[in-house]
Amino acid sequence: MISREVARRYAVALYDLAAETGRVTETEGELARFVAEIDEVPDAMAYLVHPLVSRERKKAFLDAAFPGLGESVRGLLGILIRNGREDHLRLVAEEYGAVRTAREGTAHVEVTSAVPLDDNARQRLTKRLAEVLGRPVECVERVDSGLIGGMRIDVDGAVVDGTLRGRLTRLAERLEG
Repeated sequence: MISREVARRYAVALYDLAAETGRVTETEGELARFVAEIDEVPDAMAYLVHPLVSRERKKAFLDAAFPGLGESVRGLLGILIRNGREDHLRLVAEEYGAVRTAREGTAHVEVTSAVPLDDNARQRLTKRLAEVLGRPVECVERVDSGLIGGMRIDVDGAVVDGTLRGRLTRLAERLEG
C-alpha cells in the first residue's frame, strides 16, 4: 500500500538536499520529467516495481535509460529501490511540489502549449498569474505538439484548459446535451 506520509518523508529529504545545493527548481523539473518519461512507457514502471527483478538490474536499467539524471534524483531513485518503495515514485514527485509550495509560498504552475512560449509571452503570463494568485509564480513549461493552439495551465492541481482541443470538446458537449 502506498503511503502519502512515507512519500512525504522522501520528498522533504529531497527538497532539503536540493535547497542545500541550490537546485530546488532543477530537481523538481528532473523529477517531473523522469515521472513523465516513465509514464510514457507502461512496461518501464512495471519493470521497476516487479519483485523478481533484482535491485542491481533496476539500478542498471535507470543508469542506461536515464543517463542525464542529476545526482540527487538518481540518489532518491537508488534509495527507493533499496527500500522496495519504487511504487512511491509518483507520490514523492507530487509531495515534492507540495513541500516546495509550503516552504516557499510560491505557486508552481505547469503550462502546456503547442509551441514553446517566447520570452515576452512567458513574462506576461507569469506576471498575470502572480497577480491573480497573489503570490510569486514559477512556471514549468511543456510542449505538446498534439495541441492545435492555446494552452493548458495547471496550478496546484486546478486545471484551466484553454487549448483549442479543450474548447472544441466543451462545444461538442454543449451541442450534444
